[in-house]
Amino acid sequence: MKKHTAYSDVIDDCVQEFVEKNKKYGQSWTEDRIFTLAQQVLIKLNRIKTIQQNRGLQKVDDPLEKEFPGIFNYCMLAKVRIKWTKERFVFERNVAHEKVVEEFKAAVDHTKELYAAKNHDYGEIWRVLLISTMTDFMLNKYRRLEEIYLNPKPEQEKLDDYDEIFKDIANYAVFCMANIRDGMNALQ
Repeated sequence: MKKHTAYSDVIDDCVQEFVEKNKKYGQSWTEDRIFTLAQQVLIKLNRIKTIQQNRGLQKVDDPLEKEFPGIFNYCMLAKVRIKWTKERFVFERNVAHEKVVEEFKAAVDHTKELYAAKNHDYGEIWRVLLISTMTDFMLNKYRRLEEIYLNPKPEQEKLDDYDEIFKDIANYAVFCMANIRDGMNALQ
């Protein structure tokens, strides 16, 4: 029987990458608006889809698989910004590293709750979905973020909607990483 990569193992690696980068580069992301973080996700998704459509032909030598942890981490940063916006937290670049990591991990835990609920109802169907299919799902979720951003809804409603969509995108990114680790071709 084939052993599958654990969802939590993938997330642990993403958290570790975030902690290391945050310590090294600081919190410049705290100056980004929520939708700016969403567009960072779009940039990564667009690169993935372009390379998939070009059957793996790429000019930049960065591995395609490295885009998915970035997608997950940008989604978690957006969730932190959403929480801070709701709390009217004053954004400063000099927020303590430990506080940022604590908030990031809380966003991760919140995202895991959605995974557990959906995995209960759907089973692990994501294990057989193609990476290209899940990339399309994430792009569709991004388009929904864009629609909400451009819609004249009250800010609080937008924030709640954003939060749910970022959790969905983050979970699809984890599914892609787990499937790639289990041998699925990122181009399919």
